[in-house]
Amino acid sequence: MVLSQASNRSKQVLREVERAAHFKVDLLAFKIESVEPLDDLAYFLGVEHCLDGSKPGPLEQHFPSLVRNAIELLSARKRQSTAQEQSSKLEEPEAERFAHFRILRRPDGSLFRLGKGRS
Repeated sequence: MVLSQASNRSKQVLREVERAAHFKVDLLAFKIESVEPLDDLAYFLGVEHCLDGSKPGPLEQHFPSLVRNAIELLSARKRQSTAQEQSSKLEEPEAERFAHFRILRRPDGSLFRLGKGRS
């Protein structure tokens, strides 16, 4: 996310950041102006992933750091998802499915009955 005075006030940017937070997408904020995020935006942005490109000098000098941090963030995300996939394979056997529904069984093997259903 590019953080500037305009993006800081933008309702659309706030909606997109909220959406990313809802889906647990990591964000990397890149400041191009000396501005602090407003409260609503600051709530969703982690300070650990905020790069300051507003420091003196050309903006281009900050690009290598931006790329390096983006790669690091993506690599960490990939390692995390790989670890979660491996642990879920160890924890739970493949669930029975019907169409896109998972079949729930009691320990004795009988089916759970959900909702009113029919007698």
